[in-house]
Amino acid sequence: MILELKDVHAGYGSLSVIRGVSLTVEPGQIVTILGPNGAGKTTLLKSLSGLIRPTGGSVILSGTDITRLPAHRRARQGLLHVPEGRGIFDDLTVEDNLRLGGQRLDRSTQDRRADEMYEMFPVLSERRRSRAGLLSGGQQQILAVARGLMSRPKLLMIDEPTMGLAPIMVSEIIASLQGVLDSGTSILLAEQNAAVATRVATTVQVLSNGELSEHSADTGDADAIFDAYLA
Repeated sequence: MILELKDVHAGYGSLSVIRGVSLTVEPGQIVTILGPNGAGKTTLLKSLSGLIRPTGGSVILSGTDITRLPAHRRARQGLLHVPEGRGIFDDLTVEDNLRLGGQRLDRSTQDRRADEMYEMFPVLSERRRSRAGLLSGGQQQILAVARGLMSRPKLLMIDEPTMGLAPIMVSEIIASLQGVLDSGTSILLAEQNAAVATRVATTVQVLSNGELSEHSADTGDADAIFDAYLA
């Protein structure tokens, strides 16, 4: 098991947003948290990456309790977070953004990992000398994913990767997620597009008012997922 959440609660001050969330992510899985704006998806991912501290419950990564670790130590344990909005450095080149993702690696390892990212995502190879701010929205999202992969994380958490993208770029993002799985990294995805969730995920869990109800996306129950999403 890569990730296990046990009865996680989180929020901001006296505001409770996430209430009693439990879930698991196994090797080779894409687990999607599906919910509309305001459901608490971003808060949940932040509580897992350490950007905010859970107020209850536990976060277990590959058998190690990381609930009280700060964000940078969680990253070193292999839990990487691609935030909503991507967080790339617009004024730096694609290659420099990738190197920042592998800043704890020595230069030769950085070079090798960057070459692997260019092979996995050819569009980045074509634009490696370009400023990241000149990329399209979909290309920037792919860069954010590739940067997160530079350090070979165990689990990559991605917040709203298809938001605001044209359908053709949504398809490219979905293809890139399969490449992430093939590289050996599991994925926890926060998404509000139900069609994307049912298309890409191993398991879909619907988040509503800070609580989850689970459905399996690979057993033909897409209608149940949509019903839960709209409830």
